[in-house]
Amino acid sequence: MKKVWVTIFPHLENVHLVKDVGQIPFIMGKYYDYDSYIATLESDLKYDNDDRYLKVKKVKKKTGNDKLDFFLYLIKQSKNIDVLNMYHMSLAEAVLWVLPYKILNPKGKVYLKMDLSMMYVEDYTKNKIMMFLRKNLLSLYKLVTAESNVVCRYMNNYYKNKIKYLPNGYYWGFDINCENRENTVVHVARLGAKEKLSDVLVQAFAQTVDYHDWNLKLIGPIEDDFKNWLENYIKANKKLENRILYAGQIQDRKKLAEQYASAKILALSSVYESFGLVLVEALSQGCYLVSTDTVNSVADIIADESIGRSCKANDIKDLAKVLQKSIVEFDNRQEAFLYRKEYAKQEYDWVKLCGKINDWLEE
Repeated sequence: MKKVWVTIFPHLENVHLVKDVGQIPFIMGKYYDYDSYIATLESDLKYDNDDRYLKVKKVKKKTGNDKLDFFLYLIKQSKNIDVLNMYHMSLAEAVLWVLPYKILNPKGKVYLKMDLSMMYVEDYTKNKIMMFLRKNLLSLYKLVTAESNVVCRYMNNYYKNKIKYLPNGYYWGFDINCENRENTVVHVARLGAKEKLSDVLVQAFAQTVDYHDWNLKLIGPIEDDFKNWLENYIKANKKLENRILYAGQIQDRKKLAEQYASAKILALSSVYESFGLVLVEALSQGCYLVSTDTVNSVADIIADESIGRSCKANDIKDLAKVLQKSIVEFDNRQEAFLYRKEYAKQEYDWVKLCGKINDWLEE
């Protein structure tokens, strides 16, 4: 009889299904013999992967309070759940969800994925009373992971090495031909979102265009203010016409993979990210990485300059310098692309990462 895995994520959207929230239970179901579910208050979700391996369970809205609705769900279902997977270390959720789950199902295992950025870590640890309570509730969790080594090190100062390092990963489920590449820097983001600083990337790229024939391709949903700014910026800088391209929002996973595979560099300009999933997605298709150093995972992912380079956040001049160097000195050998693909497969393949989760849960 299969073990039952339930991920609780109250406000699930389609975008979450291709991130860690959806990919981990999917992989656990497909490769590690779990009957996997995501429990959510939302409905009408569309999931591209085979629903034999991951089902969405809609929890009834009874109380008008998300935490109480899931408390009632767990009162009924705890005995049927072998692994309860949650996100973020909420004290209220520990008390209302984890505690009753462990009382009703003492043999059940709880996996907490912290999804925590260093931008918030210090605030997270300021309240001594809250930290004391979290420490004492931590014994309820079988497994706690964080996505970057810098967060793990910081949090383990408080939690006595309870937090394990587990990066986010990628999973495509198909192969893409990566041989026909264009001189393109690709940027995949919510264009115009404050933390993404896509305008900084555009201005940095503009400072480099006299030194190469590459283009910048922007992919993702675009906010009206950013769209208007971009159009006006290109009009004011005629040399950028036909050098900055907007490919729209690409939700089809195969088409997105093809965009990575046809580019040579992925640029991420965010002022902060708890991980930066686009980095490993692009890396898995052989792209070279240019990223701001405030993205928590960059120090882990960019092992050396054969993988990528980092720059200061919100610094047009430094990003331009690093981007230009990466373009002018770009290694076009097929071996370089294949090296990055293999590195991604060894370090960030969700199937391998979920194997670690499975092993830790079985310890």
